[in-house]
Amino acid sequence: MKKTLLISLFFILISALYAESEGVKLFKANYPKDAIPLLEQEIAEGNASAEIYNYLGLSYYQMEEYEKSVKVFEKGLQTPSSSTKILAFNQGNSYYALADYEKAANSYSVAIAQDPEFSSAILNRANALLMAGQLTNSLEDYELYLTKAPENEQKEQISSLIEALKEEIARREEERLRLLAEQAAMWELVDDDFSAYSGNDGNQWEKIETENLEDRFAGDKKNWEEFAADKPESSTDKNQLALDDENQKTEDWEHVENTAIKEVPENSLAEKADWKGLSDDEQKELKKVEEEVRAEQARLNELERKRLETEQAAAKAEAERKKLEEKLAKQKAEENAIKAEVERRKKLLEDVANSLQQDTSNMSSNAEETIDYSAEGELD
Repeated sequence: MKKTLLISLFFILISALYAESEGVKLFKANYPKDAIPLLEQEIAEGNASAEIYNYLGLSYYQMEEYEKSVKVFEKGLQTPSSSTKILAFNQGNSYYALADYEKAANSYSVAIAQDPEFSSAILNRANALLMAGQLTNSLEDYELYLTKAPENEQKEQISSLIEALKEEIARREEERLRLLAEQAAMWELVDDDFSAYSGNDGNQWEKIETENLEDRFAGDKKNWEEFAADKPESSTDKNQLALDDENQKTEDWEHVENTAIKEVPENSLAEKADWKGLSDDEQKELKKVEEEVRAEQARLNELERKRLETEQAAAKAEAERKKLEEKLAKQKAEENAIKAEVERRKKLLEDVANSLQQDTSNMSSNAEETIDYSAEGELD
């Protein structure tokens, strides 16, 4: 009698330990919204088991409150008795729903580290890596998945995806090398254009300097030309000089005049009549001024030559610039077409990945037949 009583008490105790809470029952009955407050109350009362965290996270997931579900699964993972495998897998699904594919892949990796044969986590990680643009790593996971689940009903679809990924990886590598070659050629053309614009006598700053010099000496040039046109008048009046020297012989004046004419160049600024009224010092000063005018004119001529050369170099550079702009515009159009095609192929791959994703969005009372979220061996 006593033995029977003890056995009865033992089974009652076991049933109490593994009795499902009201919150879990509501979740399994497909009432996640009603399950949430009850599950949160159980946690607040100190019943924060891995199972409760798991079902609360799944309830938030089904209500599409993915950020909350991520946080709940994280708390579950910190619980000493938590099932890292299941909680990390479900957390990965929540990150995937948030389009945070790198964190999703990390969560799936935690689950796979706990169970290398966890094929659903391997497949979902492959999908997350593909969505994150890590095609090579994604390809490796899809191939690994087929070795773990060779008879999976999605095998044909995954095999086709693997071939598409191989082609896309090869295409992107080819495109990367092409762009590198085009960029190198473009920079070489830019360097050539800059060299042509700079010229052999300096760089583009020479043009600016030359223009500034022209502005600076423009007024001087005008003044020198006016001085050359208006010859300085003698300080001694010719008529007065003739009166003062009336006793001087005519042949002496002719001798002085002839000598002065021979010494003055044909293109001299002074005319024959002017020399008669100038002293020796004034004649020397006039010659000095004349030489300075010629030197300044020569310098201005050189500046003009450089200016013309600079204008020609600038015109050539402008033509090359337009040519480069046309080439870049053409290249941009080609790149846009390539990007559009890449986006189209990327969308196709992502659609396939999304169709392969295994998650708990359709969790119902029978969902544990696929993944046993309440298995005591996993959650205790």
